[in-house]
Amino acid sequence: MLATLLQANVDRFGGRTALVHGERRLTHAELAAEVDRAASGLVALGVEPGDTVLLVLPNVPEFVVAFFALARLGAGAVLLDVASKEHELTKAFQDCRPRAVITDRRVAGTCQAVATALGQTVAVVTVDEVPSSAVPFHTLGDRGAELPAYPEADLPAVFQYSSGSTGRPKRVGRSHEQCLAEARLVPESLGLDEQDAILCTVPLFHAYGLGDCMFTAIGSGAKLVLQPDGQPFVVRRLRTLELIGDEQVTLVPVVPFMVDLLASAPSARELTGLRYCFSAGNALPAAAAEAFLARFGVPARQLYGCTEAPSIAANLDDIPNAESVGRPLRGVEVSIRDEDDREVEAGVVGTVAVQSPVAPSGYVDASDVQTFRDGWVFPGDAGRVDDEGRLTLVGRTKVFIDVVGHKVDPVEVEEVLLQHPAVREVVVVATRTPLLDTDVVKAAVVQEEPCSERELMHFCSTRLAAFKVPQVVEFRDEIPRSPLGKVLRKELV
Repeated sequence: MLATLLQANVDRFGGRTALVHGERRLTHAELAAEVDRAASGLVALGVEPGDTVLLVLPNVPEFVVAFFALARLGAGAVLLDVASKEHELTKAFQDCRPRAVITDRRVAGTCQAVATALGQTVAVVTVDEVPSSAVPFHTLGDRGAELPAYPEADLPAVFQYSSGSTGRPKRVGRSHEQCLAEARLVPESLGLDEQDAILCTVPLFHAYGLGDCMFTAIGSGAKLVLQPDGQPFVVRRLRTLELIGDEQVTLVPVVPFMVDLLASAPSARELTGLRYCFSAGNALPAAAAEAFLARFGVPARQLYGCTEAPSIAANLDDIPNAESVGRPLRGVEVSIRDEDDREVEAGVVGTVAVQSPVAPSGYVDASDVQTFRDGWVFPGDAGRVDDEGRLTLVGRTKVFIDVVGHKVDPVEVEEVLLQHPAVREVVVVATRTPLLDTDVVKAAVVQEEPCSERELMHFCSTRLAAFKVPQVVEFRDEIPRSPLGKVLRKELV
């Protein structure tokens, strides 16, 4: 099971550094000991195999310790953003009925209030300043309870919610066996070992940070460096470059805007030891990739995965094509399907299907035959595979808006609106107005310069059929996105 990786690392690399966060450094032996102490304390709080525990933390050592403590006990960690609002926490409490919550002072009070409102008895554990009714994380080891036997590998180890980029977030659960598979296949595909160091700049609660940073580090014995994330990345990018040099980082997973910000950072720091810079979460602009390569002499490579199927493919070519997300990782199979679910030939665009030892078989308490069917995961992406097996994504599979029987492709409307000089960004969704009990087209617009709703509607009316013209235009300061840059369409409806 998953926690046995820690003991294996103690046996092989006990004195080497496993985890770094600011001034705090833990060896593999120290990390394993802290995990056992925390697990013992959680047993004393009543956490048992099969329970769920909410883990609502930023990128701090306690996240790693708590996660593996829960894995050691056979309890499932439900990973949530520390910025979660009350209604999001309420949904998680209702879905999971957690035995405990491990969080910090920003969320502890809200968690207690939600549990009380729902009539749930939940132990709240905090890693910093605590309300009087909460348990300090650092005292868990003082409670000293006997640890149970290691759990079965098919027990759920982690629960995450889908990004909500195409609708209501759904809960995904993965077993110890599936998490172990990711902890092995990524290091094997990339050739990582204990000599490597991984800088985690992306959220650990997300599949990208969890799998390609934490699991990959534990699975390979590499050092995991957590960068404190209290400031916007544009402010801490200089510190990012310093950490890469000071900690001899060889792998740094980022998202596209970070590639651009690092390439333009006002620093003379060279990244001499960096082997891999991976970008995921959204398409990597060719200009950003070119600027990064010109600045540091290291290519920024695309990596592809999602909550439903983490760590699918990575571009490992000597000279990577910025458009391609590369070939599937070891043990992963990618197939491109047509509308009749038949595999298409190389070079033909179709729906991406994935078969992976890392992926679950479906959502928890939700049926979705469009995403999970016949042992395959359909992430909702369109793409093509070339003759050598490289995957290129060309967009999301189409989600049409039904307007009184007419099908409207939101991408088509977005492309028209982006031609207007006053439009910097736009996302088109379906919405309902008080006057009409039917879906209409809505455009959420970030302006480049002032313009009116009527002006944009008229612009569209000269280029689109009447039923495609937005009936609602909403001006916004920014488009809501997930921590990895995906548009959260549910917040625009």
